[in-house]
Amino acid sequence: MHRCLGPPEAGAGNTVIFRIQHHFVTETGDTIFIDPATATSVPIGPGLFAILSYPVHIKGGTGKFAGATGDFTISAKVLLPNAPDTTGGHHSFPLYRTSLLWRIG
Repeated sequence: MHRCLGPPEAGAGNTVIFRIQHHFVTETGDTIFIDPATATSVPIGPGLFAILSYPVHIKGGTGKFAGATGDFTISAKVLLPNAPDTTGGHHSFPLYRTSLLWRIG
């Protein structure tokens, strides 16, 4: 799960910046702690954005994710039918590139 940390912001050139906080919790209540992330995008249609850069950093967790560290990048599209309001928006994540480490048990 994630949420936008405020409305999208204008970036350099024609880019649009999204600030996002991810929340990962398993069915057993274990969590993965994630730093706030910044996604840089470009508009490709009315309310539609292509993500150019979206690095995410894992900084620990609880339970089986205690001590987890790593980074991953996300390639995605974001649809904001009420742009710039993020209410009602959704995204697709067709590709994750990961480098994750954690101790299990």
